[in-house]
Amino acid sequence: MSSATLPQQIDSQLARLLAGGSGGTTGGTLLLTADDGVTVDAHLAAVETLGVALSHLSLDVPSLAGASQATLEQWGRDLCARITYLLEGLGPLEFDPQSDELLIRSVPPTRDAGATSYFEVMLSAAGAGAFTLARYRTEPGVSRTQEDVPLTREVLKRLVRDAVETIP
Repeated sequence: MSSATLPQQIDSQLARLLAGGSGGTTGGTLLLTADDGVTVDAHLAAVETLGVALSHLSLDVPSLAGASQATLEQWGRDLCARITYLLEGLGPLEFDPQSDELLIRSVPPTRDAGATSYFEVMLSAAGAGAFTLARYRTEPGVSRTQEDVPLTREVLKRLVRDAVETIP
């Protein structure tokens, strides 16, 4: 699967978001198109000159609709081996055969001052096929909350490219 145009699409859309804001710290959504009908949706809480705050990243992957457990597990292994540059490493945790989903989380998560933060990636063969990535924080006695992830533009481009290029 080719992802050659994705970095240019990201640069163009980030420039548009920056131009529409007041010099940065404006949020927005990147809607990107890769080959084979794959669409990328990156929700950004903030866009600045050097980086972004990523709220969540999702891919619609029509070629994975109805994919086997083995296919999702292979994609999960490939993602975990390739995406090694986030705050924590990633590792597949479990496959749910009833929902056709593979759960991947930070291994190990970050623990500080009684709180735990971790990335969660869900790969799904249900519906149109999907990838989602978000970061969460939990504290004792409190429901988990979603956290924004500060990324440089280059890391955002690499993350999108790696997610798309590892699709089986």
